[in-house]
This record gives sequence, structure tokens and C-alpha cells, in this order.
Amino acid sequence: MTFILTEFENDEVAHLCFMGHMKKQNEVIYSDSESNPSFEELQQDLVDMYGDAMKDFEKLIFQKKDILKLEVELSQLKNDSECLKDGHASLINEKIVMSYIESPKQNPP
Repeated sequence: MTFILTEFENDEVAHLCFMGHMKKQNEVIYSDSESNPSFEELQQDLVDMYGDAMKDFEKLIFQKKDILKLEVELSQLKNDSECLKDGHASLINEKIVMSYIESPKQNPP
């Protein structure tokens, strides 16, 4: 799966990944007996962190798509609400005009 991101989105993802790993900063990765990890161990840890970051990134992409869909639905609901308000106002206005036409001697409400 390939994603095309804007520079802002890349920065945002990098920031979120950094924040996630900062939360794990207090975790002990190596015990005292392993205070000098080998290159292979460091490389594997980097591969693991990259894999975790990509999984998190994919979750963010799906969440962003969901948010965009919800924003479109919300916009449509707002438009529908405005149409209903306008329709209601028209019906009220029509009722007032009709009642005035039917009895022109009375003042409209």
C-alpha cells in the first residue's frame, strides 16, 4: 500500500512517532549485561521501531480518511438543516399570507 503525503503530513507523522517513542523512554531496552549492544541488535531494533511506526502511520491514514468522511457528512447535514429551516420559514410565511388572504379584515398574526 503506497501513500502520498504532503510535507505537513510527513512532519506530523514524524512528530507523532517521536512522541510515541518518548513515552517509552523510561522503558529499559537493554539490561546492564547488554550495555553495549551489537550493530545487528541495534539494526534489528531500528527495523522493529520502523515497523511499529509504519503500522501506526497506516492507522493514522485510515483515521484521517474516516475524519474526512465524517466532515463531508457533517457538512451535508448542516446543508440539510439549513434547507429544512428555510422550508419551515416558507411554510410559516405561506400560512400567514394565506390566513391574511382568507380574512383580509383581520391583521396578520
